[in-house]
Amino acid sequence: MDLRNGGLYELGITNYGKRAMPGEVILSYPVKGEPDAVTHPNPPDLAIDSITLDRTCHVEVKVSNHGPGPLLGIFWEKNGPTLMLSRNGRSWGGAGLKIIDPDHALRHAGGKAIYHSRLKVGGQETIRAEITPANRLKEVDMNNNILTATLSCRN
Repeated sequence: MDLRNGGLYELGITNYGKRAMPGEVILSYPVKGEPDAVTHPNPPDLAIDSITLDRTCHVEVKVSNHGPGPLLGIFWEKNGPTLMLSRNGRSWGGAGLKIIDPDHALRHAGGKAIYHSRLKVGGQETIRAEITPANRLKEVDMNNNILTATLSCRN
């Protein structure tokens, strides 16, 4: 296939076997002399923008892709980034991209999604949200993957 015609390509490799197969896949493109921007595409930058409560005191986390690059569709499959929550220093749980962003808004730079969790806050509590990227996801800035907020339910 000639990749010089432009467009966005995704390469997915799946092992449907019952055992791991050792090996290495190398995709080398473009050819010598082509622009460096094509050789080293811009990575995405998932970030936690805010932690708030909805009207029923459930935690909501706003996540965005600060870009400059896209988040490839393959990350909505298994082993993609997850959003983990903790309450007062104790792990509560979390969700993957299929739950956080079923519409794939985070796929594009500037995209935003809101995770509506089932974590309900009683009185004043400290909530920590952390994006744990998949080991194969390279981001621009890993320092914006964690946010902590003290929230109080007034219902």
